[in-house]
Amino acid sequence: NPKKFINPLPTSAGVWAGCNVLCCCSGKGQEETASALSVYLENHQPKIVLLCGIAGGFPDEGVHRGDVVVAHTIHSFDYGKLEEGFKRRPENDYNFDRQLLSIAEVVHTREGWKSRIKEQAPQGKMSALAAHVDCYVASSNKVIDDPENTYYLEAKKLFPEIHAVEMEAIGAAASVRLAQADRTLKLLMVRGISDEVGSAGGSSERRKWKSYATDTAAAFVEEMLIELSESNYFHETQQQNSKSTDSAQIIEPLFEGFEETALSSISRCLKGQGGHGLSTFNRALDVARNASNEASKGREARAVAE
Repeated sequence: NPKKFINPLPTSAGVWAGCNVLCCCSGKGQEETASALSVYLENHQPKIVLLCGIAGGFPDEGVHRGDVVVAHTIHSFDYGKLEEGFKRRPENDYNFDRQLLSIAEVVHTREGWKSRIKEQAPQGKMSALAAHVDCYVASSNKVIDDPENTYYLEAKKLFPEIHAVEMEAIGAAASVRLAQADRTLKLLMVRGISDEVGSAGGSSERRKWKSYATDTAAAFVEEMLIELSESNYFHETQQQNSKSTDSAQIIEPLFEGFEETALSSISRCLKGQGGHGLSTFNRALDVARNASNEASKGREARAVAE
């Protein structure tokens, strides 16, 4: 319930295609995005995060102004070690959710999303508009305006296939990765290409392309929400959650004879973690044993005191 919390950033909430949607303008850069998303993940507990905005594209990879890029993998090229050159480290790289990528592929093939674009394309670009799904994108706090820059070339040697560059995804991925330790959460990035890295162009022309690229990305996300709704994605997620709750009723009788405090701990473990199967069973067993041991210690301590 978005109205329950005071949102620290410009926020809009509503329903689209049967999906409860909350939009937040997180700000520029990895740190701004990570801190903003962490607050919203904690307050609103969404099932999906869609990172939407603009990026710079590489014409050598067939990505041009006005196109839409849906990322398969985001590479961090800020994180690394400076020696004689720059040695990039891959620990912060992130692979986006495969199920959401499949939804994006369906949207891409149907091309109905193009009819949702409201902005007028600069230079009559609409006829050549394309969406690129399953792309590799580089993320950095640095704006890459010169593809021949020494720093960028050093980092790019390790991943020569890069379709676009942007500035927020690594921050979003860091927040989502942390939240995934506690619950199921999916992340995908959709970017409109507002600039071609290394190309010439004045500020007025760039502003026009930014406005158009923002609209193309939003149109693609709109169509994705419709596809998610029609594919019963959220209904299936609710069924999975109900199964995990039902598992508490199935497993609890197996611990007959444990302390009452242990049984309540089992129930909280099963219902709170949202999992089921052998791993949940083992976790519940550990919780029950620990709670039972604590209760026994408590009884012994009271007996000594008496």
